[in-house]
Amino acid sequence: MTLVTVAFVPLIIVCGLLEMRSLAGHTTKNKKLMEEAGKVAVEAVENIRTVAQLNIEEIFLKKYHDCLEGPYKRALWAANVQGFIMGLSQAMLLFAQAGSFRFGGWQVEHQSDKYTMEDIYIVFGAIVFSAMVLGQSMAYTPDYNKARQAAARVFQLLDIVPSIDSSNKGGLQPNVDGHIAFSDVTFSYPTRPDVTVLNELNLTIEPGQTVAL
Repeated sequence: MTLVTVAFVPLIIVCGLLEMRSLAGHTTKNKKLMEEAGKVAVEAVENIRTVAQLNIEEIFLKKYHDCLEGPYKRALWAANVQGFIMGLSQAMLLFAQAGSFRFGGWQVEHQSDKYTMEDIYIVFGAIVFSAMVLGQSMAYTPDYNKARQAAARVFQLLDIVPSIDSSNKGGLQPNVDGHIAFSDVTFSYPTRPDVTVLNELNLTIEPGQTVAL
């Protein structure tokens, strides 16, 4: 009985591995494609006044539609593939169940002094379901290694001792009254030096005053 059931184990493991890989792979690719569509939608909403003034709603709508065309076609293709793989995976369980119970029933019929139906169920459940779980867990082996590396980096950051202890009450403690003054401040970002953000700004903020820029 055990040998007959073990014969199905490699097939069950491979089918379980393929099933989890297909689900995880489709989710990752679909996420990247949906991010592009999300960027277009966010850009249009954040600048809705400009979009409306220039009357380019149809342009953004077409751009958003084009970004969703790829995920839609991929989803149709992935649904067929995932359905086939899932059907094959479930079919392997039924094939294993049919073969195991057929042989187990023969043993119970001809060797009832050694085997009972309870023994058949125990052997089948222990071997088949263990193989199914093993195949599904193997799909996450690459992610397990990535998780170990990420955790090692996190613990490395936690072990770093900073040169400045923020919880130390000692050191210079000047009395700050909150008076802020800008005098002829000119500023531009390093990535866009030709665009001036602040041009000779003069501003005084008194303590307790709320100012919005």
